[in-house]
Amino acid sequence: TTHPAYATLLRKLGANYVQSNWVEDGTLFSAAGVSGGIDMALHLVARLQDRRAARDIQLVTEYDPQPPFGRLDRDGAAGADELETLPPERRAQLSQALAGRPDLHDTLLG
Repeated sequence: TTHPAYATLLRKLGANYVQSNWVEDGTLFSAAGVSGGIDMALHLVARLQDRRAARDIQLVTEYDPQPPFGRLDRDGAAGADELETLPPERRAQLSQALAGRPDLHDTLLG
């Protein structure tokens, strides 16, 4: 998982993008962002110790998300090709970074 703005990029690379703030795949865990990392860490504590320990940590850290502007829309650019909406300077940076990988350059930037 990662920021939704990179969903199209990851799909173009053949990744199985999961729209979630954290995911578990066997022994691998991945979190997207700060709150995703906290959520994932609390899950790990509950799994390795118990739910009570995870709840105690949540209480001590006062982690009780109540975003002032409501929940986030995790659709990113709502189906747009995020690479097409990149500012020109970012697109140029990406193109330069992929200069040694023409296969990836063509896959991503066509």
